[in-house]
Amino acid sequence: MQQPRTRWPGGTPPRGTVAEGTLADAAREEFLAYGYMNASMRRIAAAAGCTTGTLYYRFRDKGELFRYLVDDA
Repeated sequence: MQQPRTRWPGGTPPRGTVAEGTLADAAREEFLAYGYMNASMRRIAAAAGCTTGTLYYRFRDKGELFRYLVDDA
């Protein structure tokens, strides 16, 4: 399974950041509802309760996020 990029020592995010599972759940729902082409990183971030900056901090782009979900299956 490919791990998302992290910039925190030991892979532990700072207090108050959105949990990786929350991002994955929001992304999974978005991809199921809209398909890959119509999925929106903004909607995923909003559903996860974070900013798009936080989402892009963890995942370079929509493709990397999708691959993370597929590799996790």
